[in-house]
Amino acid sequence: MQLTKTETKDRSRRPIGKSRLIADQVAKEATAVSQKPEFVPAQVVVIDEFLGKAKIDELIRYTLAHEPDFAWGKVISRTGVPVIDTKYRRARSLRKIGQHKHQMVRYLKAVLPRVLKRLRHRAFHVSSVDVQITASNHGDFISPHRDSDSEGILAAREISFVYYYRTKANAFRGGMLRIYDSRLENGEYVSAGTYKSVAPRHNRLVFFPSSRWHEVRPVNCPSRAFADSRFTVHGWVQSNPANSLRSH
Repeated sequence: MQLTKTETKDRSRRPIGKSRLIADQVAKEATAVSQKPEFVPAQVVVIDEFLGKAKIDELIRYTLAHEPDFAWGKVISRTGVPVIDTKYRRARSLRKIGQHKHQMVRYLKAVLPRVLKRLRHRAFHVSSVDVQITASNHGDFISPHRDSDSEGILAAREISFVYYYRTKANAFRGGMLRIYDSRLENGEYVSAGTYKSVAPRHNRLVFFPSSRWHEVRPVNCPSRAFADSRFTVHGWVQSNPANSLRSH
């Protein structure tokens, strides 16, 4: 039977079978995996002398005044529930940081376009910025981990940031940030074992992709005094996945 032009057009509009859609998706995923490089070096952007002295002094005063409000930091369990696990992470955090959150978010957004370019990270619409203060004292650390995941509540995290400050020089040692090189394994990036180290220098801001493995090495603070802790303002710049843009 010969189809007319109208019949041909109608047939072309019939919905594509489910099996074909699945096959197309599998093919796309396989192509994406094959295009991933086998090795990705650690990526980090460091900005020194980020804040002015007056802003730092305000931040220090706020931090010391809220010492009683710091609580043991939590990690996301496999079930997606935040839990305290001092074998994995040991440090105290302050979630409510008042006006300092709004100020930090404004500063972060101002430099973010340049940071993304240097990290060669795709551009994206910022949906939110999660910010907290952490105090790491004697023996505190964070084990190797990633801040984001391919799915679930962590999937929106794009860029991690850490701002370092302290009350006085030489109050502690250690507390280095290690950002690991990545290697491809079964379609996913895992730690390659090699890394870049970033020292927790006063008034230093650090950015890196949330998908990269990293850790915080143990802190040595002889006095054990809260005021002598390794202080950070840190968090994650999060995207709206539905509105992502590609960088050039």
